[in-house]
Amino acid sequence: MAGVPHAGAPTGHPVRRGDLYAVNFEPSVSGEPARTRPAVILTNNLANESLPHLVVAPITSNVSREYPFDVMLPAGSCGLPESSRVQLNYIRGLNRTRIGAYLGSLTPTQLADLDRRLKVHLGLS
Repeated sequence: MAGVPHAGAPTGHPVRRGDLYAVNFEPSVSGEPARTRPAVILTNNLANESLPHLVVAPITSNVSREYPFDVMLPAGSCGLPESSRVQLNYIRGLNRTRIGAYLGSLTPTQLADLDRRLKVHLGLS
């Protein structure tokens, strides 16, 4: 499979697990992440190559609180200008038409941390 190209990147560049994109979260409901904001792709790469929907976790620059299921990202990391946190408590399935510009990718260490924290949040550990 050649992979589904992502918006904002050269044709043929596949969406990969651990990539960060600008994602449109509208419409949102009461307390859910809103507007277009960074998000990390959680879906496995086989699904990313073939399915019209992706699972993502939104990212916020509000780092005043930290939960055991948050992944902290330092300023300048993954194409993010500010310190941020991946909000694994707000994972969401979306149509890939909501995916905008490619921002960057998690490092292997950050992706391993995300996996560990996702297991905690979902009660899989």
